[in-house]
Amino acid sequence: MRTVAYKYIEEGRIRGKAEGIQIGEAKGEAKLLKMMLKNGHSIAAIASITKLSVARIKQLLNLI
Repeated sequence: MRTVAYKYIEEGRIRGKAEGIQIGEAKGEAKLLKMMLKNGHSIAAIASITKLSVARIKQLLNLI
């Protein structure tokens, strides 16, 4: 029989996993953006190529 506590623990586990995946994806994007900058691409060029906003690019670059 599942308890109320078990339900909340399971919900927390699911939410934590989803958040972890999002963080991992963001770090992967940030790593790619950093490599693009290192290879001489401007932030404007990166925004054009990736279809990300300049603000989002700057936000992701602050993760690394």
